Amino acid sequence: MLLHYFRLILKGGKLRPIQGDPSQLGGDFIVDNEGIVRFSRPSEDPADRPSVEALLRALKSIEETKREDRHTT
Repeated sequence: MLLHYFRLILKGGKLRPIQGDPSQLGGDFIVDNEGIVRFSRPSEDPADRPSVEALLRALKSIEETKREDRHTT
């Protein structure tokens, strides 16, 4: 986490004051059009985020699974 702020400062970024609950963590989730959670990645710290590539792989995998399900029913 400190490395994230150090890099921000080196790039000339400014630190913002804490807003809201500093202990609250988010995450990244993909929910399909039926309301089923297909991808869940709770954050371990505020800077913990999956890469765009990981999210795209998850979306592709979900689409392939749905396509296979349509062909087997």
